[in-house]
Amino acid sequence: MNEKMIFPTPSSFKIKSAQREYPVEFSPTVEDIAQKVSQIKNRLFIIDQNVRKLYGQTLEPIMNGFPVLEIEATEDAKTFGGIEKVLNWLSENKCTKANHLVAIGGGIIQDITTFSTCIFFRGIPWTLVPTTLLSMSDSSIGAKCGINLKTFKNQLGVFNSPYAILITPEFLKTLSIDDIKSGYGEILKLHLTGGFEKFVELEKDLEQQEELLSPATAKHIYDSLMVKKKVIEEDEYESDLRRILNYGHTFGHALEAETNHFVPHGLGVMWGIDFVNFFAFEKGWLEKSKYRRIKKVILNHFGFKNTKVVSAEGLLTAARRDKKAASASEVNMVYFTENNCLEIKKTALDEEFKSLLERYLLNEDVFYRS
Repeated sequence: MNEKMIFPTPSSFKIKSAQREYPVEFSPTVEDIAQKVSQIKNRLFIIDQNVRKLYGQTLEPIMNGFPVLEIEATEDAKTFGGIEKVLNWLSENKCTKANHLVAIGGGIIQDITTFSTCIFFRGIPWTLVPTTLLSMSDSSIGAKCGINLKTFKNQLGVFNSPYAILITPEFLKTLSIDDIKSGYGEILKLHLTGGFEKFVELEKDLEQQEELLSPATAKHIYDSLMVKKKVIEEDEYESDLRRILNYGHTFGHALEAETNHFVPHGLGVMWGIDFVNFFAFEKGWLEKSKYRRIKKVILNHFGFKNTKVVSAEGLLTAARRDKKAASASEVNMVYFTENNCLEIKKTALDEEFKSLLERYLLNEDVFYRS
């Protein structure tokens, strides 16, 4: 992809938060981001080791002379053990509330930093430089994080707003195709959250672009953030409306757990969206044409072969441990319905549900096994 990705105007906007209002700023290059970060006094860095290898020439000058913690961004890192390493590092470097931590990386780096900066001295300032499509388009705003507990994903978390979010599409050029597809999982979710017409805009763009990563990707990031901004500013702490952003996540997380994270998060969400759409169609809540139309977009543009064997029982076991579970036998599930919007329905994980899940895996699985 040689053409430049240009974000729509304005080149920045602010997120209203009970903790603090914070800006989201868009820049054309990593060098521009580095210039902004260089103005931060008393800075420390947490950085994804792959990002440092790829962009070290541009980033090293702003890190030289300042403490830097390089992290391998794996699910194992976002555990109590991983958090303890960060806290010890902050302590060893005599970090105080006068310091400012800059996090450079994707969702895992963001989760670790959000949690750590919240509990160290009951809060230290931090800025996020997201480097993946998923983090740029979704997780960067909203102040939320998730830390894994044993084998269960995102069981622990806090709300901790950053002081700023600095985004450049230049980081996307070195991502793998699966990472790009994963980012589009959340973009698809947020466009459907914005209503079916918003999904149709995305569908049209995807049909017209020759490559998945295209100049339109900047618009997709921006539009996704605008949809999420509206939701989180109304319900920052997920007491009601914000729960719709869990669309596709309950069984997306279950698929991630069942495949030991062979399926990346955003693709898991996409799979989860397709499954709950199938369930909604079978229950008469979603018309067949819309279920098939959304499925067609996933098949045509985000094809992924899950070669890991999964079972309905294994997925149900993981779903029962999801943080959105209402009880051991019910889950608060988000569905796209005939009202062209997302609705939350308490859903029994009973024999009927298991039967439909088995049918989906056998006949409808959008990430079929080879």
